[in-house]
Amino acid sequence: MPAASARGTAPGSPVSPGSRPRLWTANFILALLVNVGSSVGFYFVQPVLTPYMEGLGIALTITGIISGMFSFVALAVRPFTGILSDRISPKLILAFTLPLEAFACILYVAFPQVAGLAAARVFHGVGYSFATTVGMVYGTSFAPRERMGEAIGYMGLGNILGTAIGPSLGLAMGATIGFRYSFLVGCGVIMAGFVCLLLTRPPKKTPEEIAAARAKRTSFRLSNMISVKLLPLAVFDGFYGLSIGLVNAFLAVHVASLGIGGAGVFFTALAVVMLAIRPFIGRFADRHRLPVIVIPCYAMTAVALLLIANVRAVWMFIPIAVLMGCGQGTAMAALQAACIRALPDEQRGVATSTYFVLLDIFQGFGPMAGARLTAAVSIGLLAANYRPMYSLTACVFIAGIFAFALYSAHRTRRGDPL
Repeated sequence: MPAASARGTAPGSPVSPGSRPRLWTANFILALLVNVGSSVGFYFVQPVLTPYMEGLGIALTITGIISGMFSFVALAVRPFTGILSDRISPKLILAFTLPLEAFACILYVAFPQVAGLAAARVFHGVGYSFATTVGMVYGTSFAPRERMGEAIGYMGLGNILGTAIGPSLGLAMGATIGFRYSFLVGCGVIMAGFVCLLLTRPPKKTPEEIAAARAKRTSFRLSNMISVKLLPLAVFDGFYGLSIGLVNAFLAVHVASLGIGGAGVFFTALAVVMLAIRPFIGRFADRHRLPVIVIPCYAMTAVALLLIANVRAVWMFIPIAVLMGCGQGTAMAALQAACIRALPDEQRGVATSTYFVLLDIFQGFGPMAGARLTAAVSIGLLAANYRPMYSLTACVFIAGIFAFALYSAHRTRRGDPL
C-alpha cells in the first residue's frame, strides 16, 4: 500500500474543495481494534480485582495498595513510552507489550497470593502503559492531518469502550462463573487485539521523512520525555483518573455493602451513553473552546459522584451513568486532543505520554487513598462505608471547576487562550 493511501493524505497535500481525505482504511480500523482489545481486556480485569482479592481473604488496605500500584508502575514507565514510540517502530513495541498484558492476566489466576498479585500488577502496568501510548501513536499514523482530531477521537474509543463495557462484562462473569474466568477472558480479548496488530501494515516513510525524524531526535532526558507545557492540562485530565480508579475499584463492593447490587447496570448504561455521544464529541471539541467543554463536564461528574455516594436503588444508576458518561467522555477526549495538537507531529508520542502521566498518578493514588479513608471511617461498623470517599471526590471536581477557570483566564491574559 502506498504511503499516501495508508495515511489518507500526506501532511501538506492539497485537498479539493468539498472532498475529505479517507480515514477509515483497513489499517486504521485494525489499529483501532488493537486499542479496543487492550483497553477492554484491562477493564475486564480492573473492577473484579478488589472483590477477587477480598474473596482470597486479603485485607482492604492491601487490596488498595495492590490495585493502586499498577498506576505507579505505569507512571515510572510512561515517560519512556512516548520518546521510544517516536524512535522505534510502534508495531514492534506493541508486539512485545500486548503479550505482556495477557501474561499478567494469567498470573493473577496462577499465583493468587499477595506476592503473585503484586507481580502481576507490575507486568500489567508496564504492558498497558506502552499499549495505551504507543497504540494511540500507531493508530494516528494512519490518519490524514486534515482529519487528525477526528482520528484522535475515534482512537480514544478503545479506552471508552474499555471503561464502559469491560467492567460490566467482567463483573457479570465473575458473579456467575467465578472471577478467575474474568481474568482468563480478559487475556483472550487482549490477544485478539494482538492478532489485529499482526494484520496491520505500518505506513511507509519517504527518505526525507526518515532523515527529518532522525535530525529531530532528542536525548533520553526527562525534559524530552514529558512536555512541561502540557502538564497543566494533564493535571486537569488526571482528576478523571481519580474518579475512574475509585469507581472501577470500589463501586461493586460499595453497592454490595448497601444491599443494592446493580454495579453491572451502571457500567452497561455507561457503555451505552459513551458510545452514543462518541460520534459527536470530536466535532463538538473542534467547534468550542476548552473551558466551554471542561467546566460543565466537571460539574456533571461531581453530581454523578455525589449520587453514587448516596445511591438508594438500582434505577439511580441510569441518570448517574448519563452524567458520568457525558462528563468523563467529553472532557477526556477534548483534553487529549488539545495535548496532541499542542506539539508537532514528531512529538506526538511525548504529547500522548504526558497526557497519561497524571492520569496514572491519580488513578494509582485513588484506590490507595480511598481504601485508607474507607478503613478509617468504617472502624466499629459492620460493613465498610464508601460514601465519604465518593463525596470527597465530588468536592475535588467542584474545586477543579474554579481551578480550571483561573487557569483559562491566565492563558487568555497571556495571549494563548485555550
